[in-house]
Amino acid sequence: MPIAYNGNVDGVQLWIPDHHWWDSPSIWRLPKRPEDGELDWSRLFQHQRDIIRRFTATLRSLCGLSTTLPPVPFQPFGKPSPKGWVMPIGTDTNGILTCNNRTYHGSIRSHHPITDTSTFALLVDIPPCEPWFIVRADGYGWHTNPRACNTRVASIWVDVLVWRHTSQFVLPMSEITMPPEVSKASFRTIYPDRYPDDSQLYGTAPLISLPPDERIEVTSVPTWWQDRLLWQQFLTPAASDPDSYRAATKSIDERLAYECLTHYAHLVRDWTSPYAPSPRMIEHSHRRQDNR
Repeated sequence: MPIAYNGNVDGVQLWIPDHHWWDSPSIWRLPKRPEDGELDWSRLFQHQRDIIRRFTATLRSLCGLSTTLPPVPFQPFGKPSPKGWVMPIGTDTNGILTCNNRTYHGSIRSHHPITDTSTFALLVDIPPCEPWFIVRADGYGWHTNPRACNTRVASIWVDVLVWRHTSQFVLPMSEITMPPEVSKASFRTIYPDRYPDDSQLYGTAPLISLPPDERIEVTSVPTWWQDRLLWQQFLTPAASDPDSYRAATKSIDERLAYECLTHYAHLVRDWTSPYAPSPRMIEHSHRRQDNR
């Protein structure tokens, strides 16, 4: 049996630890619990549950895992799991920043590695001002991988260090330098729609440490995300249009589920590759800036 080390077998990434295939809010808005990062099963329709069960079992099989779905313990509202709150940090995630007795509402635009460190900053758009760079104040990084869409935190408000960028233009994925002078602030993306609220209503987890190394036996090492006909593993082709995954989907939720899966496949494919803007991205970004 091959051994998967944090979802990776000898350099082949099969899945991403602590990141679910369905977790793409910009595609499929599902009720996720920030307390533990799992789905709020009670708020799903039955057909959504059936789709998630079926897709998850199929994906586990493609990763060489048992199709039996592991049980997920119930996590009460407002009480974080022992691993901490799951804080969204993906692109377009809404957030609230409090700094110098002022409150700002914005959204995360991108992630940027910081020169001479192993950490990255969040770039947050706060209209109509210039965007802000945000890092954790405790010295920990948001995640070990700048492609991550979630991070573990001890409380819904995170102490951060911030500084404003000098213009609206920032090359995506580009490396930045942290200035010597920064401001202290607090930032949250957990339950932003409930603000203003009393933070004491929400529990606090113990000090969050780095996730433990996870080793799991798998039956094979297929690069499932390279399959150009991946959709046929999850959907039944329609007789009227056998080459179209859209024709094969029987509901909007099934189509959105598959689009989440393709997004996850791209994330798995790129997870271990260098995080830097490509020459094509640089050219495209500069062309857009020149046009502006």
